[in-house]
Amino acid sequence: HVLGSAMVEVSWDGGSLVFSGDLGSRGRPIVRDPEPAPKADYLLCEGTYGDRPHKSFQESFVEFRDAVREVLQGGGNVLIPSFALERTQEVLYVLFLLWREGDLPKRTEIVLDSPLASATTRVFRRYADWFDEEGRKLFREPVNPFSFPALRIVRSVEESKVLNHAGGGHVIIAGSGMCTGGRIVHHLRHQIWKEENGVVFVGYQARGTLGREIVERAKKVRILGEEVAVRARIWTINGFSAHADREELLGWISAASPSKGLFLVHGEERALESLAGGLKAKGLSPVIPDPGDSVAL
Repeated sequence: HVLGSAMVEVSWDGGSLVFSGDLGSRGRPIVRDPEPAPKADYLLCEGTYGDRPHKSFQESFVEFRDAVREVLQGGGNVLIPSFALERTQEVLYVLFLLWREGDLPKRTEIVLDSPLASATTRVFRRYADWFDEEGRKLFREPVNPFSFPALRIVRSVEESKVLNHAGGGHVIIAGSGMCTGGRIVHHLRHQIWKEENGVVFVGYQARGTLGREIVERAKKVRILGEEVAVRARIWTINGFSAHADREELLGWISAASPSKGLFLVHGEERALESLAGGLKAKGLSPVIPDPGDSVAL
């Protein structure tokens, strides 16, 4: 579900095993659609979103646009906690489209404040030939999602600190995606208590993280040892997830139809059990192993 990702197939005399890795979703920006599963005796597959569908990317695009515009038009700043790999590049892609179509206030400044995400974005630019067809077309132009007038890439810690006291009109993208560290934590500390601001989550928030507390509507959160009131508006845009959703997982696994064993991993218990139930209804026999389990093939 990221640029250059791959499945792993292991073969031996009399058998084969496929590791799915994180399966991607169809119709995503930049990244090509996932390949069908190769036929194998055993399949080990993820189930992150095995219990739910995603909104379509177009629905999420509109929801994201409306959230960002609402905050900017009200004089606030938008904070976007984002994973450095893939998610940041998708967010830049969408913000570029909004900027190009005039859907953002004219003086909006889009700020990428993440050294790792900036480095990853440079790698993406180097491998634009691996993008999907629409992405390759966009990146042939000098003005593109990673290089346009409204975009500023922060180069230093000092430059990042200045943003803590910036006036309205900024869209700040920073890591970490679950708010467990990185520069987004400092921005949240300085911005989340202001009613005019907004925080737009575009990725999964695991239990026990600051991001999860915020999306679950905590009134106060602890940031860098300080209790901070949450007064900013909060959005969660689920359709940005690069992971396959329930229906995509069911279809992909069913098409693979492993003949000797199917193992579901990498997901919360509820998601894996729901996915297993759907697969059993299709005549398959999935197993949800516990961490550390050994299986004789």
